[in-house]
Amino acid sequence: MSLSSRHKGEEAICLTQIKTRAYVEIPAQERLQASLDAIAPHAETFICTGKGKRSSSNGFYNQFVKWCERTSIPKDLSPHGLKKTIAMRLAEAGCTPHQIGVITGHEPLKEVDRYTRAANKTHLADEGMQALSKKRSF
Repeated sequence: MSLSSRHKGEEAICLTQIKTRAYVEIPAQERLQASLDAIAPHAETFICTGKGKRSSSNGFYNQFVKWCERTSIPKDLSPHGLKKTIAMRLAEAGCTPHQIGVITGHEPLKEVDRYTRAANKTHLADEGMQALSKKRSF
């Protein structure tokens, strides 16, 4: 994800990823939108250095590590891990691989599958057992 090109749209976070050059528009849920409005209500870039300049991806990573150190957040987390976490949460919520890929910017969808394999197994097992219980009368 390119932090340097990240900006706030009316109701979406829009960005171009560095690695894949994929353009992503993520609808900003109400709480996120309120937080962004409180931080920088008129700014196009909202992840900045202490001097108000756009943060580089390396600069953001280093700042993320510092934020984790100041909190009870596990120290081994990374911004990339957040991407995997949202992919898993979307899968657990029943989203399709295409929906997840559009939000995370993953192309091809095999990357979505790799990130969500554990969540999908649990979800599919639950659905399978529910289907079985409906078919059989014990």
